[in-house]
Amino acid sequence: MHKEHVRGLVGITLVSAVAFTAAFGLKSTMKTEEEVYHGIQLEGSVEDMQVAQTDSIQSIGKVTDKSGKVTGYVLTVKENGYGGEMLVDVALSADGKQTLGVHVGENQETEGIGSNVTKKEFLEQFKGMATPIYMEGVESSVTGGTKEDAIADKKLKDGTYLAKAQEADDNGFVEQVEIKVVNGKITSVIWDCVKEDGTTKRKLADDGQYVMTEDGLTWTEQADALAKTIIENQSMASIGMNEQGKTDTVAGVSIYIGGFANLLEQCLEQADASEKVTLKDGEYIAKADTADDNGFVEQVTMTIKDGKITDVNWDCIKEDGTKKSKLADDGQYVMTEDGLTWTEQAKALSEAVIKNQSVDGVGMNEQGKTDTVAGVSIYIGGFVNLVENCLEQADASEKVTLKDGEYIAKADTADDNGFVEQVTMTIKDGKITDVNWDCIKEDGTKKSKLADDGQYVMTEDGLTWTEQAKALSEAVIKNQSVDGVGMNEQGKTDTVAGVSIYIGGFVNLVENCLEQAGNVKANEEAKPTTGTEIDAISGATISSKAVARAIDKAYAYVLEMNQ
Repeated sequence: MHKEHVRGLVGITLVSAVAFTAAFGLKSTMKTEEEVYHGIQLEGSVEDMQVAQTDSIQSIGKVTDKSGKVTGYVLTVKENGYGGEMLVDVALSADGKQTLGVHVGENQETEGIGSNVTKKEFLEQFKGMATPIYMEGVESSVTGGTKEDAIADKKLKDGTYLAKAQEADDNGFVEQVEIKVVNGKITSVIWDCVKEDGTTKRKLADDGQYVMTEDGLTWTEQADALAKTIIENQSMASIGMNEQGKTDTVAGVSIYIGGFANLLEQCLEQADASEKVTLKDGEYIAKADTADDNGFVEQVTMTIKDGKITDVNWDCIKEDGTKKSKLADDGQYVMTEDGLTWTEQAKALSEAVIKNQSVDGVGMNEQGKTDTVAGVSIYIGGFVNLVENCLEQADASEKVTLKDGEYIAKADTADDNGFVEQVTMTIKDGKITDVNWDCIKEDGTKKSKLADDGQYVMTEDGLTWTEQAKALSEAVIKNQSVDGVGMNEQGKTDTVAGVSIYIGGFVNLVENCLEQAGNVKANEEAKPTTGTEIDAISGATISSKAVARAIDKAYAYVLEMNQ
């Protein structure tokens, strides 16, 4: 989208909205002392402001403290996600320079994929975040540009990439986009709509059976005009899609291009080789937090050698050791009569990961299926999540510079038995050389001493508390981070043998020590002087971008109100 057009369009919308606000006099319609408002935990009371709706801003609440001072605003923003419109509640400080919280309300995103934007771990990152926010590929209402809108700035892997819509339209057509990349450049873009019987909109348009206008470009000519613009400019922004999903920049094109833009973006994500990571050699295991309805727990084991993924093994294992792969090989777990077995499908997916050195090659769609690995029909969402988990464990890209010294972190409060957790960490020559975890009472009694004297017993034949604490500390020293302890959702470890105790406090205190020691990324690229860069939640890129756009529009609105 042209920057000038975005600024003009947003400016008109915001000025109009603020004019309406002034006309209504910010009249109060509700006063509440509740701290939770539109799903967001807030300090102070909220007063609904009676304002005229814009296309995006649906409502505004004013947050005030006990003295009546305005401390923030909560805006409900309507935004287009993957499945349709979603409502995003955005709480901002009074000056708009900080987010107080974000909540995703009514939405039509795909369950388990796009709906991941409603997850706590995604939304909690926004609390206290400096604005404006930056997400790759999201155009800003304030600056009028994207952080990285040019395809030319990306490193694209040569190959042919295909993306299809998940559902047919009312006429039975399924949109699809295919791009070809040669020498890192897009050389071909083909957009079409195909029925189940093979009928294509291109062919119907060429034969005169699908007519747009009497004297305008045919559907095929419009599709090709868009493709030509993309190839010439190597930029998504060159097609200038506006809020209505139309183009302002490609002459003669009048059709809705939202689907085209989404599918093109998916193809580019498949082809993107920009984010190179350095992987530590070793074997990494990731397990699902819970068993499925049949008692199987998904697990991926990955081997890294010479910085490359050399082996990936995916299986589903019951508590008694029964493996889905073994059942499939023995004919006791059958997928289809003539298709690939579960084991063969798992192997095909693993080979795709090894070939591409990432999960990009498996091409997971909105339904959690693959469009790219031949013969694979099973749900692969769990596989993709676990592979990404292993890669996170192995990622050595973010090197940190630590200041030498001894650092101590203590829990804020004692537990029910009067113990206060404490971690002491030693940094020497920029490396973690010693980690000591203990729990100490006010009178100096240590849990480690009680355990060594047999007065604090975990199990009859397992590791003592002191031995478990030592094993965790060794894992931190070995990995030079808390990544190696593999804390799961229950605050336990899946990776350090013999450790069964809750380690949430330990992890928090180790991270506290690292923050004291500097924890400066040596290879970190320069960031904007204001604002925060964020990433999409795994598997929900399009939906994440919708949330980012909503936050950006709320930010722009508050800035305009304060002028």
